[in-house]
Amino acid sequence: MTSWSLVHRGDAGAVGGAEVHSTGWGASTVDAVGGQREARRVEALRWTDDDLLLLGEPFAVELANTDRRTEREDDDVLAEPARCAAWFRRAPGAERMPLPAEFTPPLVARLRAVRDATRRLLLDAVDGRPALADEWAVEVLNGEAAQAPAHLVLGLGADGPTWWVDHHGEPDDVLAAMTATRCILFLGGEESARVRRCARPGCPMLFVQRHRARRYCRESCAHAFRQARYVARRARRPR
Repeated sequence: MTSWSLVHRGDAGAVGGAEVHSTGWGASTVDAVGGQREARRVEALRWTDDDLLLLGEPFAVELANTDRRTEREDDDVLAEPARCAAWFRRAPGAERMPLPAEFTPPLVARLRAVRDATRRLLLDAVDGRPALADEWAVEVLNGEAAQAPAHLVLGLGADGPTWWVDHHGEPDDVLAAMTATRCILFLGGEESARVRRCARPGCPMLFVQRHRARRYCRESCAHAFRQARYVARRARRPR
């Protein structure tokens, strides 16, 4: 059994800058983990940010955006274990999360459930729906967060006090618990109120609106919307 720590500096909203530390390793374990990390890095290079739908948003928003299923598309980044593993190796805020040697179908199902619950609660806030209607989502997140025992730890560093959440347990339980914990911290923080839908019709992506002018998840969506509007205007012109 290993101890993993999700470290935060500042307030609970600063999830994106979290670091993960582990304790209780011997030299041979460190060497093995180093080799695993290199293998993961090489494997992750097979996927581009577009393949994994990464926008540089906070972890919880990025996780929610792995579900891109619409009436026209059936794209779920977490549906396939290999792509799910690649996402966790590349996602902002997840770079140093402890990953199991294998993403098994049961683990992927748990991570998808955490994702589905997080996306549902974010959409409730974006669309103005009462969150009480989705108590199942809260139960999923709380349930997974409780799978690996955790406690708050306070430490002192050069920049002042630092706090972190210390997790203990089996690798699958720890990853699911850390994923749920990060989502809970975001959902309960101030930035969750700034989450918006992309303004391009049909785009399912979410983003944190840090300035009022932003309306699209990324520049390609803004360009596509402007292009569609231009084509529509041209079509309306009399010939």
